[in-house]
Amino acid sequence: MIQLLPKSPDFITLQHFEDLEFINCNAESLTYFFEPPQSWANLADCGDYPCTGPKNTIFSFKNIKWTGLTGANALTDFSLIPNIPGYTDQFPECNAMTSINGHQCTNNDLGILVWESLDPDSIDRSIQPVYIDYEEDSTKRNKLNSYMDHNCDSFYNSQ
Repeated sequence: MIQLLPKSPDFITLQHFEDLEFINCNAESLTYFFEPPQSWANLADCGDYPCTGPKNTIFSFKNIKWTGLTGANALTDFSLIPNIPGYTDQFPECNAMTSINGHQCTNNDLGILVWESLDPDSIDRSIQPVYIDYEEDSTKRNKLNSYMDHNCDSFYNSQ
């Protein structure tokens, strides 16, 4: 029902859905969080790692009404986030949903972290990937990559 654009490697803003009514919709099929294609991992686009936009997405639902056939996960207030093995499965109040390749969360403390380089050469260079550790155990981490360089100048970012 709610689809990420298949050619959307970059930041996807937090999506808020309020006061909706789903009629005969299965809560286990609201979306599907796809894996970033390995083809995005090249010097012209994202560097050595695929861009991570699809893996850093939140769909927030508030005051949702379900009628008819709905499924077990038909909640009033919840969020959907993509699955990042060893990372999102540690989040409190989040339950894995393999049907969406993600988690359904009742935790209201979720957000998207965005930062910008203030270096004078930030237009020419970027730093990626950046690893965010959930705990001191570095096996529980999220890998963030920069936006896709849609106009690459060989090895350098677009200017």
